[in-house]
Amino acid sequence: MHSLSETSLGAILLAKPIASLLCMPFAARAVETFGSRRVVLTGICLYALALVGIGLVPSVPFLIANLFVFSLASNFVNISINTHAPGLITRRTKVERKNVFMNPPWFLI
Repeated sequence: MHSLSETSLGAILLAKPIASLLCMPFAARAVETFGSRRVVLTGICLYALALVGIGLVPSVPFLIANLFVFSLASNFVNISINTHAPGLITRRTKVERKNVFMNPPWFLI
C-alpha cells in the first residue's frame, strides 16, 4: 500500500479536472476532422486501457498521468456522443412524422 502525502493526493485529484479543461478544444476539432464515430471508438478503447492502467500503476506520477489519459478519453467520448446526438434526434423525429399517418393509432389496434 502506498503512503500518500497531502500534496500527492491533491495532485492526483487535480489531474482529472485539468485534463477535462485541456481536452475540450481538441475533442471538438477531432470530431470535426475524423467524425464522431471514429472519435467514440478510439476514445472507448483508450478509456478501457486507462481504466485497467489505473489499477496497475506502480507510483504516484504514473497514477497522475493515467488519470489524465482516463479523463481525456472520457471527455472525447462524451463530447463526440453529445455532438452526434442532436442529428439522431432530428432524423428520428422526421421518420416519426412520416409514419404518423402510415400507422393506425395504438388504441385502435
